[in-house]
Amino acid sequence: LDALVFIKEKGFKINNIVDIGSLYGYFSKVCESIFSDAKIYAVEPNYESFKILLENSNYNKNNVNNIECLFLAISDQDQSNYKIFYGFDFLNLTLKNLISFSLKNVAKFILRRSNSPLLKIWKLKEESLSSFCKNRNFSPDLIKIDVEGRQAQIIPPAYKFILETKPIILLEFDSLEKLKVFNTSNESIIKPLLENGYKLFWGEHRKERCEFNEVTLNDLNQKTINIERDGLGVLLP
Repeated sequence: LDALVFIKEKGFKINNIVDIGSLYGYFSKVCESIFSDAKIYAVEPNYESFKILLENSNYNKNNVNNIECLFLAISDQDQSNYKIFYGFDFLNLTLKNLISFSLKNVAKFILRRSNSPLLKIWKLKEESLSSFCKNRNFSPDLIKIDVEGRQAQIIPPAYKFILETKPIILLEFDSLEKLKVFNTSNESIIKPLLENGYKLFWGEHRKERCEFNEVTLNDLNQKTINIERDGLGVLLP
């Protein structure tokens, strides 16, 4: 909320918003309230969450709905494949994953931590960030990314597109443990943007009193601040 109010008060022109990892659509609804003239693309790859997102998007005060809900994933390539949905993650449909996560889910069901002993499998469409925007003929002004580490598959392939369109990016930073799966780090993901003019303001947003401080290339090179943990980064072009 602080970040969005800051963006509004500083006079940034926000016409198109992409909410990547929209979940139930809370961020999109807040954006709809703050940036009332903006078009919002709410992207959610988990179909169970998407159904709630779709329902929530229709609740409004002024009979105006600027939110377009899309059941797909922003990724590093354009493709469609069947995926295993497990928690907040979606996994490749391989025999190894099918056996491993079926056993885990049955155990969770027995412990009453899962509603069904069966895994959820859906066909999921994936698009790169540049393809997503170009296919819908718009340039993004604000992008929010909260995808449990999968920003490693979204941002690096889109460096050129991001530097051309220069959107503000609200990025959920994740722990090194979560990013280890993608063989990267928070620093590796955002450093090329800082090297090309972006400014990063970062804070531990889960704390009651969160302060956002600018993190420079020098800070990263000198290791004066640790951004390899849960936090929120505001990247300004």
